[in-house]
Amino acid sequence: MNVFYHLIVRNHINVLFRFCLCLAFSMPFLPAVAEEAPVRNRDVTKLSLEELMNIPVYAASKRPQTVKEAPSFITIITREEIKKYGYRTLSDALKSVPGFYISSDRNYDYTGLRGFARPGDYNTRILMLLNGMRLNDNVYDASYTDHTFPVSIEQIERVEVIRGPASSLYGTSALFAVINIITADPAKSKGGQVSAETGSFGATKGNISYSYLFDNGAAMQIAGTLFNSPGQELYFREFDSPQTNNGQTSRKCDEEAMGNLFMMLNYKDLSLQAGMASREKHLPTGVWGTVFNDPRVKTRDVLSYVDTKLEHSFSKNISAMGRISYMDYGYDGWYIYEQDPINLPGSVYGNKDIVCGEWWVGEAKVTSESIERNKITVGTEYRLNTRQLQQNIDDNSDSYTLNDDRHSSIWALFAEDEIRLHSSLILNIGARYDHYETFGGKTHPRAALIYQPLSDTTIKMIYGSAFRAPNSYELYYTDQISQKGNPTLEPEKIKTYELVLEQNLGGKTKAIISGYHYNIRDLVDQQIDPSDGLILFNNISSATANGVDLALQGRTQNAIDWKTSYSINDTEDDDTNEELSNSPRHIVKANLASPLFSPKLIGSLETQYMSCRRTLAGAHSEDVFLVNTTILSRHLACFELSLSVYNIFDYKYGDPGAAEHPEDLIMQDGRTFRVKATYTF
Repeated sequence: MNVFYHLIVRNHINVLFRFCLCLAFSMPFLPAVAEEAPVRNRDVTKLSLEELMNIPVYAASKRPQTVKEAPSFITIITREEIKKYGYRTLSDALKSVPGFYISSDRNYDYTGLRGFARPGDYNTRILMLLNGMRLNDNVYDASYTDHTFPVSIEQIERVEVIRGPASSLYGTSALFAVINIITADPAKSKGGQVSAETGSFGATKGNISYSYLFDNGAAMQIAGTLFNSPGQELYFREFDSPQTNNGQTSRKCDEEAMGNLFMMLNYKDLSLQAGMASREKHLPTGVWGTVFNDPRVKTRDVLSYVDTKLEHSFSKNISAMGRISYMDYGYDGWYIYEQDPINLPGSVYGNKDIVCGEWWVGEAKVTSESIERNKITVGTEYRLNTRQLQQNIDDNSDSYTLNDDRHSSIWALFAEDEIRLHSSLILNIGARYDHYETFGGKTHPRAALIYQPLSDTTIKMIYGSAFRAPNSYELYYTDQISQKGNPTLEPEKIKTYELVLEQNLGGKTKAIISGYHYNIRDLVDQQIDPSDGLILFNNISSATANGVDLALQGRTQNAIDWKTSYSINDTEDDDTNEELSNSPRHIVKANLASPLFSPKLIGSLETQYMSCRRTLAGAHSEDVFLVNTTILSRHLACFELSLSVYNIFDYKYGDPGAAEHPEDLIMQDGRTFRVKATYTF
């Protein structure tokens, strides 16, 4: 129950107060609830392929534009796909995206794409947005796709996946992709929804949401989720000895609990969103040298946020947006270590990490089409990190091993111009300047030439550069047990060249092929200092990659949706001439969703293949071949029932571990299932 206490009480009172204050200020504009039926979303299953491609995307240029005109290779995951394929988390959904793959160390999930997913990296090279609001925290700069993500999958309307560098608009972290999570519009979902699910190992989840539509057009939504998994018994051969229970862990060592709340209010040009989330996970791997099979080893992540956005169109050609966000992130890590295994066998002591990050973000931008054939966006952003606290303390000590409390600020200017050189030719150019207190200023441009020789053909030639500033954890974390900081780190830098061909093959079938080349310099990576055996981060290498993504998708006249993709890449560490760790050379995916006997009964099949990956020890994992299936029934009015089976063939495989793990490969789940019921009222 601790996770629920932290969700409702600890660290969130101030955030809840801020949201309620904003809400109270807005209440005079909100009259009684209207009686008329709300406008409903169009059923995406009935949209043509052309209509799907014209769904506006926001994250590619910080303004609405079509997929065809966006300067990126873009994938959109819809709410309907989430339901049909039984996706439980954002990680599940991203696994279906061409070129993407997910690794897990049984604490967090880690997202890789284009052959890049460094062990020990907390998704710091992907920028995560929630309705356009930056989610990466100010201590680890981490983004999350598992149950740590602060919004449940039931609240997601669609996911925008924008590939390639985007520091020209967003600054740090946008090296490989920007992922924008768009939640359901409360104005189009009047009423409530309740869902309950259960699955393997006793996992349970409940979600409830309710939306209000006011008669002046204002709309409000409130949603909440609770999840609990008692965990499973696991075996780790690295600990296969009588002294460590023959490598077996208790279920408690894999337990997980999560809770979150989400609130949104929209009224004309004003949008408010706020939320709070808490997730606790017990760690079974003996990570960071902790005692194996001790259920007291666990982590807790807590996030709360308030975001206010005001958008206004002054005329047909000029619009502006202003946004202010406040976020509060907390992390607690509990670790158990042996006191003196030689002289006092069995004696242990506790150690704890305490992290607190607080920050404000202000952003303003103006978009103008006043100049003929130009769409110009200019803006500024200011980020004030009011607190970046990292502490470490032993239970048997009165003094902190680490007590590092900092504050910092970042300001930026950005601009982008979409120039229509011809009715079939667009030039998109932009750049952003970021200034940090630690290492000064950085400017990163992006340019794209978008050519449509035919109505069904789009060719994109894209150049982009980006950077990732070293985070506080990499710079300053020192516990004198497993890790030490490195305050001399420099920013990572990437340059990417990409050629994209998008071709409508007629009717409801589309093909996309993307070829890319990128080079990363000053790569921040983990290494072990031989002088003291401690892990530290260093700018130790550079990397180069070449690759191709091929994707096909379509819909038959019988309402059968299908998509398939193949990705191949060649990654190389420029210093050692070896392939990068955790980098699969081949990824193949295929998805099929079809009505079964009736449009109200849908069956889906999802297959995923990933070739072997190099581990930190120089070994290789096995190839991975997974098959998932879901049956979705809508026979009863306002009621949905689904049954999903994941990894049908119970395939045994492992993901590469990081330097802090005793395991070179960390085994993943075998066959699992989920049953879910949803009632809409």
